[in-house]
Amino acid sequence: MDAELTPLPWQAPLWQHWRARISAGRLPHALLIAGPAGIGKHRLVRALVAALLCRQTRADGSGCGRCPGCRQLLAGVHPSLQWLRRDPERRDIGIDAVRDLCQALTMTSHDNGVKVAVIDPVDALNINGFNALLKNLEEPPTASHLLLLSRRPMVLPATVRSRCQLLRCTPPTPEQARDWLAEQLPQAGLGELEAILAGSLGAPLAALQHWQPQLRERHARWHRVLERVMAGELPPLQAAGQIEVLREGRDIMLEFFTWCYQHALAGAREALADAASARLRRWLQMGEAAVAAMRGVEANASPQLLLEAAFERMRQTPRTAVD
Repeated sequence: MDAELTPLPWQAPLWQHWRARISAGRLPHALLIAGPAGIGKHRLVRALVAALLCRQTRADGSGCGRCPGCRQLLAGVHPSLQWLRRDPERRDIGIDAVRDLCQALTMTSHDNGVKVAVIDPVDALNINGFNALLKNLEEPPTASHLLLLSRRPMVLPATVRSRCQLLRCTPPTPEQARDWLAEQLPQAGLGELEAILAGSLGAPLAALQHWQPQLRERHARWHRVLERVMAGELPPLQAAGQIEVLREGRDIMLEFFTWCYQHALAGAREALADAASARLRRWLQMGEAAVAAMRGVEANASPQLLLEAAFERMRQTPRTAVD
């Protein structure tokens, strides 16, 4: 059995509910899969897609990993699956891409089975894209399922949310996250596991990604820049030029500010435990700056201006260094 086609351990209750609905032929046309980053939304979606397209599912309802449908799914070439992702070079998902996806759902399945479309993430649609999607939600094609991934479902148009059934993914418990991560990183010690989980807000898949040498070095560079900014040693304009998001695009820019927020939240928790009000104010200031910048990224604001404004806010609270 291929692990990519099965849910993660902490998703067992969700899986049991939704695979039963698939088995009974009661999966809704439109499903809104919502939850924070790094907790396994994509893994659950792939498991649901496999359960829909597999020709000989296992006893637990998951894809067998061996039939032609599963092999096509694993190779990313299943003719009954459309997976729409935002182009990293584009600001959003436009109307043409949504129209093409919705048109594909109206076509006859190659084996007279179901058709599945995934929008990843639906948050990236522009207003015209949402309008095109709404037509599909109001008049769904037969034998079709639309799976919408979202980190922030409440910012979606109410007309879209009201026509979808919500599947809310929740993070694992700290113990579940630690145990799973320990299996993936047997070389890591308990302290290292807890540190990267804390820095990833308890999201184990994000923690696993952060363990990669390339990302660990990137985060170390970011940390050094923030130390100098918040110590008053590096002006915001000069600091902005040292962060590679200006060259590498929107996704890494969002990753940077997400990392800043996670870093600030972890620091605020430590400050609360120590009853250190000055340190707490410092970390909260940094967290507020990161959140404001993330909203700016979503609104396609100027990267240079966002970085400068964020760094200016981050250094407003007097301090010596980020610790």
